[in-house]
Amino acid sequence: MKRALALLILTAAMAACVGTKGPPIESRVYSLEYPPPAPAAEDDRLKWSLRVDAFDAQPFIGTDRIVYRESPFQVDTYRYHRWQAPPARLVAWHLEDDLKSAGYLSAVIGNDSLFQATHVLEGTVDAFHEDDAANEWEAVVSVSLTLAQNPNESGGRRILMQRRYSARQPCRYRTPLSLAEAMSRALAEISAQALEDIYDHLAAVQ
Repeated sequence: MKRALALLILTAAMAACVGTKGPPIESRVYSLEYPPPAPAAEDDRLKWSLRVDAFDAQPFIGTDRIVYRESPFQVDTYRYHRWQAPPARLVAWHLEDDLKSAGYLSAVIGNDSLFQATHVLEGTVDAFHEDDAANEWEAVVSVSLTLAQNPNESGGRRILMQRRYSARQPCRYRTPLSLAEAMSRALAEISAQALEDIYDHLAAVQ
């Protein structure tokens, strides 16, 4: 009788624990946002068109989870904080959108377009993480870009530019939301440098 009573009490306690379980933790999704570049003057526009290929990424940032580093040789990800898309897609999309906003090319198309372009931009995201090693958190971005002429009747693809761009921006607070703001500023800095270099190289062969 005593054993049966003990089992009844234990069963009731377990049911109570299950019944009072809190709501599941929701994932937070973060995007990158910054002002587009100013449109180019009519006299600065070029005749070339450009296709932005799908970008690659280093293995540890091939996920939409936000990556952070607290020390060398150690990489971790947040469980409930994610980017809107993996970094390779985010960076390629923003550079493509910024090139369209700058408007100095006759056309800018994405990787899935069926149209042909005179030139192609390839890229690899080498770093895209939160650095916690210093006294303050920093957003770290590094992107390698290759600008090439598409093959035509006169020959094969010719590389015009190959360059790596890197930027660090401090986080105002130690939160993922502040990281997204700092990452936006870092990518805006890289985009401005890259767009200027792309223009200079294409203008030289105009």
